[in-house]
Amino acid sequence: MPNVNTNDRVRATAVLLGPSGEVQNVYYFRFQGVIPAGDLLVMADLADFLDGVYTDINLGIAGNYTYTEVRGFNMTQNVPMPTVSWPNLTTGGGSGGVSPSGVALLVILRTGISRVFGRKYFGGIIDGNIDSDGFWVSGLVSAGITAAGQLLTTFIGSTTLATYLPGIITSTNTFLGFISAVVTNNPSYQRRRRKGRGV
Repeated sequence: MPNVNTNDRVRATAVLLGPSGEVQNVYYFRFQGVIPAGDLLVMADLADFLDGVYTDINLGIAGNYTYTEVRGFNMTQNVPMPTVSWPNLTTGGGSGGVSPSGVALLVILRTGISRVFGRKYFGGIIDGNIDSDGFWVSGLVSAGITAAGQLLTTFIGSTTLATYLPGIITSTNTFLGFISAVVTNNPSYQRRRRKGRGV
């Protein structure tokens, strides 16, 4: 089992499956553990963390969306990591019709550098979360704020007890953590991307 070393950058792709196909979000993490950890153990940490992020918004996700897997890739070593299951979440917790394919709750994650930021599109949102003016209801936006808050700081892996920092990798190959988040109340659109590619 290959090891993940201190300061390795790891990509974790959160995958849900809905009526129109996969909905993916790509997340980047820097492994800050002092002792190297096995890649399967690291993926267990990341899947558990993402499970917590999505739990915050799960009541807004339609029940016909299934949490299928979390895919991993070590960006530093340029090697794939194991694909793992979501530890707790199975299906969306919302009831009612789903909003059109591609419509998503948008979270913008800012770094300390102007115009360098991350975007997360949470798809599969039930259409009951859109108010009469065409905006997301405040309860969904609040849930998005709570979910985004988990991405703004380091966390301790539940399996390895190592520290991780969520963030992005810039065009100059610099890893930056997030310092603030904005959740828009305007429904956004997540265009289709190639498998394994995020937004």
